[in-house]
Amino acid sequence: MLVLVYFAVVLVMVNMGNSLERLELRGDPDTGFYLDVSIGTPPVLLRLLVDTGSSNLVVAGPTQTTGRKFNPKQSRTFHNASKKVAIEYSQGKFSGYMGYDRVLLGSLTLNNVSVAIIETSVNFFSDITDWQGILGIGYDSLLKPSPNGIQSVYTAIQQEYNISDLFSMKLCPARDVFGDTVVPSGGELILGGTDDSHHHGNYMYTPIVKEQFYNVLLSNISIAGTMLPLECSELNRDSTIVDSGTSDIYINEVMFDAIVKILKEKCKEDPDFNVTDSFWSGNEQLAWRIGNNDLYDMFPDIILYFPLYNNQSLQFGVKVPPQLYLRQVAPLHYDSFNLPCGDDCDFFVFGIKSRSTGIILGSDLLTGYDVIYDRKNLRIGFAPTTCELRDNRPSSSQPELIGPEMRDTVDCSYSTSSSTKPGIYGIVLTTAITLSMVLLILILLLYIVHCRHNKRVHHTESMERLRDDFNDDNHSDQSFVISPTEEAGPPTKQSLAYVESKKVKKSTPIAAETRRDTSNSLMVH
Repeated sequence: MLVLVYFAVVLVMVNMGNSLERLELRGDPDTGFYLDVSIGTPPVLLRLLVDTGSSNLVVAGPTQTTGRKFNPKQSRTFHNASKKVAIEYSQGKFSGYMGYDRVLLGSLTLNNVSVAIIETSVNFFSDITDWQGILGIGYDSLLKPSPNGIQSVYTAIQQEYNISDLFSMKLCPARDVFGDTVVPSGGELILGGTDDSHHHGNYMYTPIVKEQFYNVLLSNISIAGTMLPLECSELNRDSTIVDSGTSDIYINEVMFDAIVKILKEKCKEDPDFNVTDSFWSGNEQLAWRIGNNDLYDMFPDIILYFPLYNNQSLQFGVKVPPQLYLRQVAPLHYDSFNLPCGDDCDFFVFGIKSRSTGIILGSDLLTGYDVIYDRKNLRIGFAPTTCELRDNRPSSSQPELIGPEMRDTVDCSYSTSSSTKPGIYGIVLTTAITLSMVLLILILLLYIVHCRHNKRVHHTESMERLRDDFNDDNHSDQSFVISPTEEAGPPTKQSLAYVESKKVKKSTPIAAETRRDTSNSLMVH
């Protein structure tokens, strides 16, 4: 009997360790992907943005203007932690306070979970968002105000239910752009595993290089079949993260300029296709007639290359076709636009943005792939999604994995830059300034030594002349005190005046020159 009980307990533990929790995801890259979460007693149902770029559970408090909100005073299980919190995201920020309460997530029940209540916010919510908070599923090191005494929802699930330390996300965008109807997207967050029906082919993995954000490395980027002439350290300046909570693909300024330059040249191949600079900068939408199916053929593929997990002498490519980086959106001014296509237009924005440093691979890219975040083995995997993309125009290119293939085995790691200038220019500038300062100091030291040497020489000559003038046997010490009416007086005074004038002529220019050099040195600093 004891043996049977033992095996039953082991079987239950194994099943718990291998269990999956499947949570429906809805939304689109423009407004974000969210799931339903209930908080408090009685439970309040909220829609929370799923964010791999943060770790806090954050909900709209009673002061917010969102449709749904959470009032801690109405929850019997809420406990105030008496701790303030303020978090700034890549888009928006908030301040509020921390507490603990009961959380229902799918079939999972979690007690005393850390929750941040928003009191004030800036650019956090918008008119088009349909969620009232954030569910961060990053590493606990990102928790605010600090990890001490605070626990993420993900960690609480790990401890309570012993689910495997990995999850996968299939982000399927809703197909109704204008939001008139709710169209099930088929997206899903799977805690503890993945589903082969969510992707085509097998995953290709790249290492997680830092357990904070989901930090990865880029090894190369190609566009229209041409590799960007950038070093690996330039590609990964500061960090490269996979972030489901950000819509766009953000890249550093050097990469952005290089990519846009190639895109502009590609678009110029058709003289009738006019794309303005305002479109590339994100300040203008591109209108395209419905039924005109050659849009995506006007733009080339972009391929992001990553080092292969467990064999970093190889790399694989994640293709970003035009239907991923051209994001279909609602028009900015639907009632006022005046276009040849009238109401028969679709509207698009450029889904790649520039930032000073660092790369964020947002949901524009992630909607094309089923992504697995394997925290246990420190790796992230990509596989082409089975979702229908938001725009159903035909395209000769689809999300696809390239390789694996050989790559240059260089030291590919993050470089840190406090300047917005490209790394190579910053190095050259710093080196030039340093060498100039060293050279200036050497010149100044040599000049001072030279001046002191001349001063000693002239001083010696003056003393010798003084001794010659007063070293007469007949006018030894009395030459300084004899009366002007005496015969020796005039020559003696002339000698003294001569020595004093020599001192003035030599000492004054030296001091002046020294001040000028010192002033120039300070100006260089």
